[in-house]
Amino acid sequence: MIKETNKNLKKIAFLYLFIGVIIFTIAYVSMSQKQYLYNFNQPVLDWFLSIRHPIINDVAKLLTNFASSTSLIIVTIIITLLSVFYKKEFLRPFLLLGTMASVAAISALMKIIIMGPRPLHQYMVPSYQLDYSFPSGHTLGIWVFLLTFGYLFYSRKFSAKKYILWSLLAILITIVTAITRLYLGYHWLTDIVASIGLGLIIFSITVFIDSFIISFSNTDQ
Repeated sequence: MIKETNKNLKKIAFLYLFIGVIIFTIAYVSMSQKQYLYNFNQPVLDWFLSIRHPIINDVAKLLTNFASSTSLIIVTIIITLLSVFYKKEFLRPFLLLGTMASVAAISALMKIIIMGPRPLHQYMVPSYQLDYSFPSGHTLGIWVFLLTFGYLFYSRKFSAKKYILWSLLAILITIVTAITRLYLGYHWLTDIVASIGLGLIIFSITVFIDSFIISFSNTDQ
């Protein structure tokens, strides 16, 4: 049973890794060479500028704050503590915590290395974002958090229906977050697409690690 579970997990991880690498590569090449998806950056931003309204601005800022690094860190720590003290689980909650810490570190490091410029301040809804743009940390964070949380929650007592519904919810929330980042003028389309691909890569690594945890713990909870 354990060997079969590990085999299936690794297949899933390889699939996510493959798709993630393709998506991220397309976004990075588009951004760095200023072609392909890059050609849609300004038109997409211009369209969001054309539909701006003070009320929508406030709603977008409220929604985007739910996916901030601070919000995700707080939620992750709460989930970890509840799992440790009330459910007496250690490996999976700390795997979630480690994954989210990696997301923050990778996002910050990539911004510094790639130094992709954000849209001009004149396009942004205050408050202004002053750091680099590529990738979108908010989109990456919420995407990986939802994928990882759902996987860790459902993988041991798998329910295809529930996991599919959770995955659809994760996609919906991530899309909403991505739209708020574009609407507020904080990111380009290439930043968003890169975050989707990078998120799948990070998630695939988490699944790989979990497969090894299952092997070493020799249990199928």
